[in-house]
Amino acid sequence: MSDVEVVRSKDAEVHFRGSRCIHSRNCVLGRPDVFVPNVDGEWIHPENATAEEVAELAHNCPSGAIEYARLDGGKEETPPVVNLVRIRENGPYAFHAELVIEGHENVGYRRVLCRCGASQNKPFCDGSHHASGFKATGEANSGEMATLAARNGAQRRAQDHAAAQRIAQDRRLARNRLGYRRDACQNAEDVSLPLRTFVEQAVLRRHSRKDRLHRGLISISRRSLRVVSACRISR
Repeated sequence: MSDVEVVRSKDAEVHFRGSRCIHSRNCVLGRPDVFVPNVDGEWIHPENATAEEVAELAHNCPSGAIEYARLDGGKEETPPVVNLVRIRENGPYAFHAELVIEGHENVGYRRVLCRCGASQNKPFCDGSHHASGFKATGEANSGEMATLAARNGAQRRAQDHAAAQRIAQDRRLARNRLGYRRDACQNAEDVSLPLRTFVEQAVLRRHSRKDRLHRGLISISRRSLRVVSACRISR
């Protein structure tokens, strides 16, 4: 069963996911007429705010428990210009970025990740730091930080792509070498006459006569081409 609570007004639709909420109380303290605390029954009233105000309330929710859809044709939520992570005192890491977390789809732009180690829903925070009595500063480590050469992981993705291409090329070369050695050293089978010209031209293009003496001795008859040896021979 879905834990998403959906409430619609004329201009906006609010989606509240209780499983994500860490009770930061930004919503009930910022607009108690929209998110009404301590009441039975309906407690979300987007009709009491404009679509812009609903969007701003959602943006102030660090866990992503509050999301919205504009019904007035306004701009939907977009990734931030600069990726941010905030360390909450005695609490989790709060991320604001275009998040990609392995094994999880549609993570969104705002999520809190466990810092205390007690969460039963890792890597996400489930509020267990309250019960566990977790204590830790909210201050970031001090020191110099190098400026990123590229934002949003673009440099790392480019490096990974280049490395993957190099690995793929190395594998293709290894397969080609392995295939040549099998044909030359193990099978020593006759190569049919139609392949004679192709193989001979390839060998001549690649190696000089001197190199061919070191790389292999090739005997070509009128009817067939037999690879005698691919092993190095002495002069």
